[in-house]
Amino acid sequence: MLVDRYAAGSCIGQFATNFMVVAWGLGFGVWGLGFGVWGFGFWVLGDGVKILGAILVGVVVLAVTAFFIVRSLEDRATDEFVSQVSRLDIPPGWTLLDDIVRREQFLCVSTNPCPSIARRWEADTAVTVEDLEQIAAPAGLVFSVEGTCQRPANATGSTTLCSGRAVQDGYGYQLRVSNDSPQGNQQIFLSVRPSKAS
Repeated sequence: MLVDRYAAGSCIGQFATNFMVVAWGLGFGVWGLGFGVWGFGFWVLGDGVKILGAILVGVVVLAVTAFFIVRSLEDRATDEFVSQVSRLDIPPGWTLLDDIVRREQFLCVSTNPCPSIARRWEADTAVTVEDLEQIAAPAGLVFSVEGTCQRPANATGSTTLCSGRAVQDGYGYQLRVSNDSPQGNQQIFLSVRPSKAS
């Protein structure tokens, strides 16, 4: 009986030992599998970050390139616009007081259209209707003139004496003559802006 008990205990011990070895092996295998999955995930994540970074760099490069292309087109349009307006034959005796140029932009609001030019001069002599027509001719404009360019006897304060209007290439031109008093020098205001905003 004692031999049988020892034999049974030996079998049970061997089984327990084998079970522990198998369990340990399985545990080690599961741990190794988990480590492998984690490593694979880290590798995929690393490549994902690299791909995302490459995409972001590409987007930035495209945005910068587009900006410079649009800016170049805007500058060209502004230069052509200013060159066209500068063909107006402004008398050399006029003193330039203001010169405001709003450059072409991709987005312009209706209350502040672009491109546009606003200039103001002070004349050294009285301006006539014929002067307005001669000023417009070199730019290929034919002004529709309103007024006589003479101050009415009953006028008080700043008064518009005459004005010339024309539309060319989608831009509205207005040249307006005014003065503050019969003794004051005449001032001439030029406004050029997109015709829809004029």
